[in-house]
Amino acid sequence: MIDQRRRPVAIIGAGITGLTVAFELSRRGIAVDIYEAGSSVGGELGVVNVNGEPVERYYHHLFRGDSEILDLCKILGINEFLKWYTPSMGFYSDGRLFDFTTPLHFLKFRPLSIIDRLRMGGATMYLQRIRNYAQFEDIRASTYLPRITGRTAFEKIWRPLLMAKFGEQWDEISMAWFWGRVHVRFQSRSRFGLREELGYLDGSFASISGALARRVEDLGGRILVGRPVESLLREGLRVTGLRAGGEERSYDHVIGTVGLPILRRLLGPGLLSDELGSIDYRAALVMLIQLDRAAGHHYWTNIGDRQVYAN
Repeated sequence: MIDQRRRPVAIIGAGITGLTVAFELSRRGIAVDIYEAGSSVGGELGVVNVNGEPVERYYHHLFRGDSEILDLCKILGINEFLKWYTPSMGFYSDGRLFDFTTPLHFLKFRPLSIIDRLRMGGATMYLQRIRNYAQFEDIRASTYLPRITGRTAFEKIWRPLLMAKFGEQWDEISMAWFWGRVHVRFQSRSRFGLREELGYLDGSFASISGALARRVEDLGGRILVGRPVESLLREGLRVTGLRAGGEERSYDHVIGTVGLPILRRLLGPGLLSDELGSIDYRAALVMLIQLDRAAGHHYWTNIGDRQVYAN
């Protein structure tokens, strides 16, 4: 039952975070209003229609260690749509495309000498055994990785991938982030560690946002799509409500699930520290191409040839 004696909580953003927060509050009897600037819910889980099928605007998959969202799928009753696959991976280097899925493929990776391959494999196993990431928080991956993988392996594999993902800030990335990537991927390895298993939901990951939205509305919550928040109302340092669609509404609590630059604009000057407000964000540009045949047999192809980026 919704507690009618308290005002609802306002949530800014109907992406996976906003919808999950709304669901958790709603199932505890707290009324919620979700404000979404877009025309539909889902955020990065949004889809486009291609020949009657939902195609994700941005690729997604789950790892075996993603326990929170796997448990959420069970609660929502959609875990029966979750399927596990063993995808193949390719690595483009020195003008050639190499299979890069299993440890055996890596041992055959010719751009590295056999000594470099063995050293890099040993470095990966070493990182896998480390359980506490805290020791890496103040260390840059660009400084630490060459010491354990060797300079050649770093230049051939990790440096171009860091550059592709983080652009000109590639050399500032914390080793703690890299440690996390190693662990999450090894948790998704099959029983004998030879192949990675990735989860995908039949019908696209929009199944999660759709199920969350339905449950929130069934529990009495309101989802207001096409209603961008224009500003936050406050008395001193306390937020008291928001303005959307030209209307002001009071709330005891307002939860923002959008980026800090947006919250900084909504709050106005002086509410977020300069340190928080100056955090850099990087956008991901995703291009969708509809083809009449397969572009290749790999689910994922990493580009390790730096000449590609230079051109």
